Amino acid sequence: ISFQMLNSATMHLAHHNLPTPIVRGNDTLLPFKDNSFDKVYSLLVLQHLSKENGKKVIQEIHRVLKPGGVAFIRVPSRFSPENLLMAFLQLISIHIFRYKDPIRMRFYRIGEINKICKPLFSTVEITAHEFRPPWNFHTPWTWHYIIIPKRFHQRLRVLSDKIEKRANSKSPWLKHFGVTLMIKAVK
Repeated sequence: ISFQMLNSATMHLAHHNLPTPIVRGNDTLLPFKDNSFDKVYSLLVLQHLSKENGKKVIQEIHRVLKPGGVAFIRVPSRFSPENLLMAFLQLISIHIFRYKDPIRMRFYRIGEINKICKPLFSTVEITAHEFRPPWNFHTPWTWHYIIIPKRFHQRLRVLSDKIEKRANSKSPWLKHFGVTLMIKAVK
C-alpha cells in the first residue's frame, strides 16, 4: 500500500473520530510482537500472493494471535463456477493473448486450507459463501442482469441463500462450489 493510501486511511479514521494507528509492513513478516492480537482479519488478500507467501502469511497470523485468539481469513474457492470462469480467463490472458502483467489470482481448495491451517490452529472451521451464477460479476451490466428478467433476480438470490445454508449444514460437499470460503481459525 502506498503512503498516500495510508494517509488517506488515517484522515478517514480521524474524520470519523477513530484515531487508530495505521502501520505499513510486510505481510510475510508482520511488524508486531508474538501474541499481540485477539482477532486478525484477512479478507480476500491471500489470492494475490504466491502459494509460499500465502502460507507464510497464515503462519504470521498465527504468530501474532494471542492464545485463544481468532483469525478470520476469506479466500476464493477453486471450484465455484464463477472462479472456474475467472481462472479460464486468466489462463487465456496469459497463454493466448500473452499479456505481460495479467492479474493473477490463486483459488483455494478446502483440503489445501486444512493442510496449512490445521497444524497451526487448535480449531479450523470453513464455511462457504456466495453461491451465485458464474456470469454474475458484481455489476448490473453483466449477463445475469441483461439476460435474466428482473423479476427472477430475487428468486435467484433466495435460491443462492438456500444453497449456502445447506452447504454449511446438511450438505458439506456443496462448500466446494461457493465463490468464497471463510476460515475461522482459533489459536
